[in-house]
Amino acid sequence: MQILILVFTHRLKLKKEDAEKYDWILCMDEACMKKCFAILGDHAVYVTPIDVKKIFIMNPASPISLNGMIKARVCRLMDFTGLSRDIDNPLLTGDFWTAYREIYSGCASFITLATR
Repeated sequence: MQILILVFTHRLKLKKEDAEKYDWILCMDEACMKKCFAILGDHAVYVTPIDVKKIFIMNPASPISLNGMIKARVCRLMDFTGLSRDIDNPLLTGDFWTAYREIYSGCASFITLATR
């Protein structure tokens, strides 16, 4: 399973070919997701928080989306924690500790689901 975690849009170096390379693209916020879809177009699919758990039950390594097409799955990192929201940019808020805890929590939740 190939995973790409995107932090914030100002450093986004995503290419259309990355949709074939990564099974999961985890974004920190809505702006990052929008930029992903602008670059990847129809080569990526948004996965809702409810669908995330269904996919891991089926096969987390498979790049098949719920509609049967081969696409990268794009969602926010916090979707794995049950808190469907953005991670605030610490460069804007100055709160690096909260951003760290949320990133850690999202990654830990993702790993827990992926290793069941």
